[in-house]
Amino acid sequence: MTTIHCPTCGRDKPATKEFFRLHALKQQAVTSMCLACYEEEALANRPATSECPECHRVLPRTEKYFQRDTGTSDGLRRTCKDCRNAYRKGVYEEEAKDEDYRKHKAKKANDHYHAHRDEILERGHERNRRPEQIAKRQARDAKKREDPKEVEKIRLGAKVNRILRIARGEKDKAPTYQERKERQPELVAIQGAVDNANRKAKKLGVNGRITVKEFMQILEEQSYLCYFDHCKADIKGHVTLEHLLPFSRGGTNEPANIVGACEPCNYAKAGKTVEEFEAHLAFIEEVLQRHKEKVDA
Repeated sequence: MTTIHCPTCGRDKPATKEFFRLHALKQQAVTSMCLACYEEEALANRPATSECPECHRVLPRTEKYFQRDTGTSDGLRRTCKDCRNAYRKGVYEEEAKDEDYRKHKAKKANDHYHAHRDEILERGHERNRRPEQIAKRQARDAKKREDPKEVEKIRLGAKVNRILRIARGEKDKAPTYQERKERQPELVAIQGAVDNANRKAKKLGVNGRITVKEFMQILEEQSYLCYFDHCKADIKGHVTLEHLLPFSRGGTNEPANIVGACEPCNYAKAGKTVEEFEAHLAFIEEVLQRHKEKVDA
């Protein structure tokens, strides 16, 4: 990694935004003075008060009244926060009125999402698995259950959805599990296997998340046959999701560690690795062969 020598503190530091600020005129370059020294110098040069050129108010020259700006000598913008926010609000309102700009912005956001969909979803899942996020959701849900207005809102929302379904000519109730199983048995079995694996991984704090699409690709590669060589049974409609290296042995919930298997093989393998499972089957076969030889004798 490239390093830059800071002339103020005399240290060599990595040439990244973490240690150096971007050059005001060359956005791809960094300044020679490190960020820590710049902040110290900015604080030393910062006056006690400053007049905003827009509203002409004299305010304390602190981050409470002025936004940060690494392009200035004291690290703060010239205009106060109120004037800056009013200007930005006006710009956003003008942009909101421009239909072509709104369409362009929506298309740009949509293209970015589809180009980086997996990354965005994974970041979201990772953020939602953080303990602080889980605690925040639980506190929010508990607060909603205690608030009569929120409870009434949820009840009315369910009622409106029911009226809309009836108006569209749909069933009053969503199809039951049994109805979906009769209609699409293979998809229901796959969905159930994926949901169980993700639920168990989340509960145990195991890394990784599998989607229905990824699991279906794995099954297609296996031609919907059991993964294990001794079996190769057809698993359509009664598929189970098997982790090659179990969670108890340090396995993850990533697609690379997942295969489709029949129920007997899944239950028989349990917490064993693939090698241990094959050795176990070989031992059983040997015992059965010896027993058969004794019976025949």
